[in-house]
Amino acid sequence: DAAEVKLLCMKSQLKEEADSTKYLIALLELHDKAPENEVYFKLLMDYFSSPGHDVEMRQFAPDEVRKDTTNKLAWALLGETQMRIRNWDEAVKCFERSVAIDNDFVESLFNLGVCYCSMAAECKEKLEAQADGVDEKEKQDLTTLLEKAKIYLENVNAIDPEQELVAWAPPTS
Repeated sequence: DAAEVKLLCMKSQLKEEADSTKYLIALLELHDKAPENEVYFKLLMDYFSSPGHDVEMRQFAPDEVRKDTTNKLAWALLGETQMRIRNWDEAVKCFERSVAIDNDFVESLFNLGVCYCSMAAECKEKLEAQADGVDEKEKQDLTTLLEKAKIYLENVNAIDPEQELVAWAPPTS
């Protein structure tokens, strides 16, 4: 508990690059000593997910999956790295592994929906750009992607209707 308090204090005091480096080193050391501690892992995810840390995240995530293939958070982080580079198929595989570990892991379920929506959007753009028309198989592929997205997003709605874990619905004005 004391280490968590120290880390949170360090995190709130990040002003310069040296502060960030000290924070990251302390966090990585604590994570290595207690890899089962989800607080440390979530703090690392927050750090690596922040702007400017893509390279570090792409190095950290696969290492964490190799260390523990049953870590849903590691699979989710690896999925996020794949989403960032628009590698939808690999992202889906990672999030599916995460959900296989925890069927109600809302963050990964949501990201699966986002991946399928993104795949559908890219498919639609490609189809609209075709000069020779669209065949039925291509239309069906697009429909299938949208149906998969809908299933995951409806599941998120059922598990997290108040959006306590993920802000899955657009704000209303």
